[in-house]
This record gives sequence, C-alpha cells and structure tokens, in this order.
Amino acid sequence: MRKVLLLTEVFPPAFNPRMGYLVRYLSAFDWDADIITENIIQENNFKSLIGNNKIVRVNLKNTDTPHGLIQKIWRLINLKRHFINNRQPFIKGIKLNFKKDDYSVMLVSVAWANLFILDAGLKISKKWGIPLIIDLRDIQEQKPEMINTIDKSLKDLLVNYLQRSFENNRLKLRNNVLLHATAVTTVSAFHVEQISKYNNNVVLISNGFDPDLFHPGYIERTDTFLIIYTGLVFSENEQDPTLLFEAVSQLEKNDIINKESFRIQFFTPGNFRSAILNHKLFPMAEKYIDFFDYVDFKKVPELLQKASIALVLTNFLSNKGPKGVLTTKFFDYLGAERPVLCVRSDEDILENIINNANIGISARTVNDAYNFILDKWYEWKEKGYTTVKVNQEYKQRFSREAQAKQFVDLFERVIL
Repeated sequence: MRKVLLLTEVFPPAFNPRMGYLVRYLSAFDWDADIITENIIQENNFKSLIGNNKIVRVNLKNTDTPHGLIQKIWRLINLKRHFINNRQPFIKGIKLNFKKDDYSVMLVSVAWANLFILDAGLKISKKWGIPLIIDLRDIQEQKPEMINTIDKSLKDLLVNYLQRSFENNRLKLRNNVLLHATAVTTVSAFHVEQISKYNNNVVLISNGFDPDLFHPGYIERTDTFLIIYTGLVFSENEQDPTLLFEAVSQLEKNDIINKESFRIQFFTPGNFRSAILNHKLFPMAEKYIDFFDYVDFKKVPELLQKASIALVLTNFLSNKGPKGVLTTKFFDYLGAERPVLCVRSDEDILENIINNANIGISARTVNDAYNFILDKWYEWKEKGYTTVKVNQEYKQRFSREAQAKQFVDLFERVIL
C-alpha cells in the first residue's frame, strides 16, 4: 500500500471536508495517508472522518491581529515573522515524525489564508525528492472585492495600499510555490484558469457529497411546505437572497401561501445571520422565516427528508460577487436528490451543474424563483412531498469516493 503525506491547516476539517473524505476513501484504492496539521481545537462536524491515520499536530506562532487601520499596518510589517515563518513548525514536525521512504507523494491542501504551509511542503518535498501536489480549495481571486476601491480620504488611500501590499506579498508566496509544484488540484473551472497561469499541470477535482450519508431515502409527508437552508451566510455580495424574498412576497400577494403552511428554515449559527436579518427586503418575507442552530452534518439528511425545497444562496459572478465558488451544501442536496432552488444564479459553473444534473433551478429572475416555488407548492399540495428526477450518471461524478479515485489517479501518474 502506497502512502501520501498530507499537510493541511485543520484536520479534521471545520467546515470543508474535502481532505477528510479523501483520507477516508484512500484505502479503497490501496493508498493511505498520514497527516500533519495545526494544533487547534475547533468545534466541527467532521470528527468522524478521523480514522487510524497518524496525525501530528504542531503549534504555530499567534497570528491574531488587531483591528482597523492598526491591523493593516501590523499585518504588513509582521508578514514574514508571523506568517511566512510559521512554515518552520511544519518542517520541524515532519523531520521529527515522518520518514521520507514511507511516502510516494506529498500533498498540501490549503484555503487562501494559511499559505505558509505551501512553502513548508515545497522545502520538504525537494529534500525528500518526491512529487509535490498542491490542492487549493480557495484562492484570493475568487473573493468579492476585499478592499474599498474608492479612495475617499487619505486614510482610505493608506488602508487600501496596506491591504493590497499584504495580499500581493501573500500571492507572491503562493505563486512561487505553484511554479515548482509537480501538479495542482482545485475545485472549479475558474480556479483552474487562474492557477494555470503559474502551473501547466492543473487538475479539476470538484467538491462533492458523501455517498454513504447523502443518498435518496424516505421522503416524509409534511403538513408544512419547507424551504430549508443548512449552512453559513456571508455577505450579500457572496450570497444574495433578494429573489427569494421577492418571490415569497409575490406568492403572498397572490394569496397562494400563508405563514401557517409555508416556512423558510435557516439552520445557521447566530453570528452568520446578519446578511439575512439586515437585508433591505427581509421584512417582505420575515413572517415566513425561522432560524435554528447549526446542525451536525450527520443530521442534515434527516432535515432534507422533510424539505420541499433545498435552498442554495449565491450570487451573480461579477467583480463583487463570488467566482468559481461551489458550496459543499449544494452537493449534499444533490446526493440526497432534493429539489434545489439557487438564488441568485451565478450564471456560470453552478448553474451549469444544476441544469446538467436536473436537480432544480438556478434563478436569474424573480419569475424563475416564483415559478419554481409555485410548481413545487402545487406538487406538495397534491402529495404532501416533492420530487425531482436527477441525472444519475452525471450525479455520480460528484461523489466523494469518485473524487478520491481522481486524486489516486493523479498520485499514480506523477510517481511513474
């Protein structure tokens, strides 16, 4: 059995289970993994993904920063000392706990923040003489505009300059490692396009669903039509519920729905609800909306059995909106085969997947959202539940097990 050494910032993952599922399914393809990660304890839903793999946890220097203008100055001045130099605990941890002859490949998986782990992976892979594969789950280029581009004052000019300088320095670090990597994996066509500027061996491995957990099951008859959202909500630039609120308002005006039989349920932590609560159109739909605590991912299938519609929140791909972002919650809905309403459509890759899978609609207009809800409402009135006929062949390419096979295929190509 061949082995891969995985370097990543959090294991088990706090919110993105991509690496957890890879490790879980590797044995099915005669591979295994050991892991080195940061020594932090996070409340997360994925502890069950930890198996018998060797996991080494290292302590990093404190990267907490002050707020406001002071934060920007502090981050720039301390970039090397507090960010780049945090590669050293990973390098030391590998030297003390792992032997190069045990591993055929090194895999580094990070989001857009902890890029110093990339540098640690590059240095050890060169010393050991083994292929380095980088998995970039998020990249800076996908984010909505993070700085104020309108310089209204001298302070704005300074803040923007410091922010740009910090981000540019981190990108230089990332791009330098990409130039030396054997291969790079990432999650969407947009990401592939961006990363291909720095590496000519970029492989698309999408996120997906756990086939053991999210699969078609018993669909409950309900006395209430339920639109269910399970996950975090960030800014309106990233996740815009406008079309949902407007469609619900129109359904009410047309005397189709009432608050007793029609509910929108957000299973979202309290500190991630502000984008909904502070939305200017929230009052239009407020009487229909309930908030609940975030639920363990193993309980999500039970919720989906009751869902008349599973809600995805995103936004139009633009300079301010997300680029190439495919929320893992969508893939959970796909695995469970529940009708999906995506608002607002990204008019890009997510819309294409929804259409190809025949799982629901990616709404570009209020009428799109209105008509989809109306159609499912009438189906629910007749049956007590809703259904969708998913393209099964297309769906299977997004299972976590299939994605583990894609990683293994890449591992075996680069060691030939």
